[in-house]
Formats: sequence, structure tokens, C-alpha cells
Amino acid sequence: MGKPQLSASPPLLSSQPSAQGNQLSSPPQSNGHLSDSVSTTSSMAAELQSYYASSSRSPSPDLQTDPLLSSLAHEDAPSEWDRASLPEDTSYPHFLSKMATSLQLATTAQPDPREQRLQVLKYLHIPKEVVSLPLHDILADSQKAIWNTPYSSRVTKRSLEHKYKVQEVAGFGKTQLPHQSLVVCSALRKSKSSKDFASTPPVRDMRIMDSMGKRSYQNSMLSGKIAVHQFFYTQYLYSNMEDMRKVVDTLPVPTQEAFNAILSNFEECSKNMIRAADDAFDTAMRGAATGICTRRLAWLQCSKLGVDIHAKVADAPCLGDSLFGDKVKDLIEGLKEDCTTMDALEEDTEHHSKQPFKQQQPSQRNFNPRKSFSSARQYASSPPKQFRPYKQQSSARAPRDRRSQKPSQPAGQKPQQSF
Repeated sequence: MGKPQLSASPPLLSSQPSAQGNQLSSPPQSNGHLSDSVSTTSSMAAELQSYYASSSRSPSPDLQTDPLLSSLAHEDAPSEWDRASLPEDTSYPHFLSKMATSLQLATTAQPDPREQRLQVLKYLHIPKEVVSLPLHDILADSQKAIWNTPYSSRVTKRSLEHKYKVQEVAGFGKTQLPHQSLVVCSALRKSKSSKDFASTPPVRDMRIMDSMGKRSYQNSMLSGKIAVHQFFYTQYLYSNMEDMRKVVDTLPVPTQEAFNAILSNFEECSKNMIRAADDAFDTAMRGAATGICTRRLAWLQCSKLGVDIHAKVADAPCLGDSLFGDKVKDLIEGLKEDCTTMDALEEDTEHHSKQPFKQQQPSQRNFNPRKSFSSARQYASSPPKQFRPYKQQSSARAPRDRRSQKPSQPAGQKPQQSF
């Protein structure tokens, strides 16, 4: 008798909280029990496949009596995108395509550079393209109006600042961070200013840099507040969808299927909405960090601190209480202690070191060094010296008259006349 073939079942079969699923994990005791388990497995696989193929996500009828078990079964039920085993980022192009089809938007498709990598990693339903959404006309008009005068335009709208409020936590309490600190005092003392406190750096270029940092920080923090509101909007929407699922059973069966399909679309949209809010908040906080760094560098350029430590001080943690804060103060004090220790070590080294060798000046030398050949080859390649033949000088050489510095004329000769 041949071995019976078990029908293929999805990987979530073992995770179903049922008594029949527990029977599959135990080995069969006899051939009769084996045939019963095979038929049971085949029927369960068929039921699960039909369940996965359908768009209904209503809980099992056996679990509807217990509200706790019903909610657990509903949470464990896989959605359409979970069944496809897609990574979270690759399911986003599919969602954009479906949304654009529903709204009749003209999208632009571009090839996905991750296609080959995802194929090697054996992902299913790999997106072949990246979908780009068009810019709405209302948003395009807003962009044109603001970018028409980018320098004189307001950083934020006052109505938005009054509308989107967040509780006073680190960074969200004030529009700008207080800047009074040790670095600011050092900058004002270096400029020899009579003012003990100033709201802007003493140097003109640094004042412009500080102003740009304030604008970037204020705009980014307001964007972060709007992202916080969007985050809670999405959670509120998802909570309402959960309440709507509780009344599905009161509807007729054909209406239940259509209603569950609509709720599935809402759930997918809310999932992408909350992720978009998180991405917007992350981008806003990075812009605020750029504004903080810009303002710090503007004040550091005017201070007495060394240029080599500007990057370390500008990269110190910001707790949202002030521009520099206690973290920067502790960092500067630690750097001062390190500099003091290094100076002490250098002085100790110079005290115990020997006097350096003093090289003799060329004027103090009484000899001219000869050229030394580095090798015999260089000596052989040098040209030979040209010797002149020796000429014997005649003994009848007329002596010179030292008084006139002219040779004396022999006796009996007349001096030559010069013309």
C-alpha cells in the first residue's frame, strides 16, 4: 500500500488555534487514524485555501460567542498584503497604483532598482516599477506663491501656529531656543562689546547665518507638530474602523462581503498614512537639527574657542531646553581639562629634553669639502681631466717696477709712445 500524499497547506496552518490543528502535530497511532488524519488535513487545507481566496475577514463562527477569542481571531487573520509575503516598502507601489486608479490620477512609472535584489532574496510579487504621483493644482499654486518671494516670505503661517499645538515637551515649548550660554559670552567678550547680552552674533555674516538657522528651525518644528496631528488622525481612523467591524454581522451576507472589502481598503490606507506621518516627522526633526547646528556654528565662529573644536561643540546633544545647554557646557569643560593636561605634559617634556644639536655655519668651516662619488660607476663615467703641457719659462724676464706698476724698459731702448 503506497504512502498517502498530503495536500499542500499554507504556512499559517500550524498557527491556527483549533483542536484539529493540534492533532496534526501528534504522530498517528495506526493506519485507521492515519487515514482519518489525512482526510482531516485535506479538508482543513481546502477550507483555509477558500478562506484565503475570499475577501471576507469576518471571524470564525465558532469564536463569535466569546468576544475575547473573537477579537484574537480577528487580529490573527492575515490581510491580503500579509498573505503575499511582501516587504513593507515593496507593497507601497501597489497601494499607489490602486489609489491612482480609484482617483483617476495620471501616474508615472519608473523602473525599480531593487528588482534584481528582491528576486535573489525570493520575494513574491516584486514591484517592477516605482510609481510617482502628480502634484495637485492647489498645492502647485501654493508652491508658486511662496517661491515667488522666497526671502521675504514668512517662515510659517500664524494661523497654523495657533492651530497645531503640542504639549510643552523638549523642543516644542517655545518658537526659538534660548541661546544665552558660555559660548555666547565668549563671543561678546571677543568682540569687545559693551552689551552683556545680545540676541544676535556680533559679526554681520554670522548674524545672517543665525537668522537662516532660526527660520529653518521654526519651519521644521511646525512641520513636526502637523505630523504629530496626522499621526493621531490615523489612529483615530483605525479605531473607527474597528468599531465598524463590530456591526458587520448585523448586515446581510452579500453586504458583509462588500463592506469587509471597503474596510480592508481603509485599513491599508491608514497603514500608509501613519507611516507617512512618521516619515514626515522624521524629516522635520532633521530640518530642525540643521537649524540648531547652523545657529551654533554662527556663535562659535565669533567666540574665542578654537576652530578645531567647533564641529565637536556643534554636534553635542540638544535637549530642547536651550541652544547649547548643559551638554555643551560639560563638553567644553572636558575639552579645557584635556588641553590643560596636554599643555602640562608638553612643558614637562620640554624641561627634561636635551638641547638640540646646533649645526655649524658654513662660514665657520676652514675647508672646502670634496665631491664624493657615490659609486665606482659614477666615478668611471666622469670625464677625464685635461692636462696642459708644461712650458718652461724663460729666465730673461724683465722685472717690474713696483712704483709705476709697469715693466721697466731695458737700457738702450726708447719708451714706446702711446697715441
